[in-house]
Amino acid sequence: MNPLRTIIAFPYGAVMALRNALFDWGVLRSTRFGLPIICIGNLSLGGTGKTPHTEYLVRLLHGWGMQVATLSRGYGRKTHGFRKVADCQSAWECGDEPWQMQQSLGQAAQCYVCEDRVQGIQRLLAESANRKARPDVVVLDDAFQHRYVKAGLYILLTDYARMYVDDYVVPAGRLREWRSGARRADIIIVTKCPADLSCEDCTRIAHRLSPDSHQRVCFSHVCYGNLQPFSPEVCAAQPRPTSALALSGIAKAEMFVEEVQRRFEAVKALSFGDHHNFSDKDLAEIHRQAESVDCVVTTAKDAARLAALRQQLSPGLVRKLYVLPIHVEMLHQDALSPSETFHQTIHDYVTTHSGNRCLD
Repeated sequence: MNPLRTIIAFPYGAVMALRNALFDWGVLRSTRFGLPIICIGNLSLGGTGKTPHTEYLVRLLHGWGMQVATLSRGYGRKTHGFRKVADCQSAWECGDEPWQMQQSLGQAAQCYVCEDRVQGIQRLLAESANRKARPDVVVLDDAFQHRYVKAGLYILLTDYARMYVDDYVVPAGRLREWRSGARRADIIIVTKCPADLSCEDCTRIAHRLSPDSHQRVCFSHVCYGNLQPFSPEVCAAQPRPTSALALSGIAKAEMFVEEVQRRFEAVKALSFGDHHNFSDKDLAEIHRQAESVDCVVTTAKDAARLAALRQQLSPGLVRKLYVLPIHVEMLHQDALSPSETFHQTIHDYVTTHSGNRCLD
């Protein structure tokens, strides 16, 4: 570990610890709302799979007949303030993840963005009241550190390959706050686990996390779906090329690239930073590299940003461009962390808590 980064990490961590203490002591106030609110987030800077887990939760709630609203910050958008995603014309207005989420969820949820989560909830409740479609539950996406809203149930995600117990506060590591922040969680989900993760491995990992008595530890696995054409004008039949360009602008793109490599004989990777806004130079490089492959495969989040640049994409690139969708599945059916346990915890909260209160 870099000694200088370690030294810098201490004052940053101390500031975050003081901030959390001020909320715990009531000096900084958290706002409560009269409906169930679930917060999904992490301790790290990103790459734990918040979007697919948020979609999993929304579909679960929608399957129980509930009206769901999601609220995100809208990172990377070119607008400010409150926006209803369904009213936006492109990802530039609301952010790539909320845009992609609304496209994926359809009628299962109404998605909104607002930097100020308190104002965002107030606005979405007012907006839904006008339509006489008040949500039964609000899901806060990536808001574990946004403590001005008091959620009733906190879900903390941590990457199997780099769990928070093995990480450090930035810049020494990737944590936004000290590991002790995990104590605010009601459910801890270890994400991106191998599909063959054994029950014994789950037990070992759960012991390493040392959860408090009220916390549940669950495990999830990322599943990739069939390739989908970027443009509806392109035939939906699965492509049969031998070479592909894996194009991504996400955090921790290794799993995505590995999946593309499993599907094609020859794969080149072109990776950018998370939430990357493709410049003219980037698009020129994408077009150049696409000329030497049969197919270009990208993520759903990147496809949201590329859709906003559709006029700058050549017809040839559009014909070659496919999206690789993902979803998550909960692992195992035993007493440690079966999907029923996760589902039951969510169900108990949203049906029992008519107000926004923490679980007892």
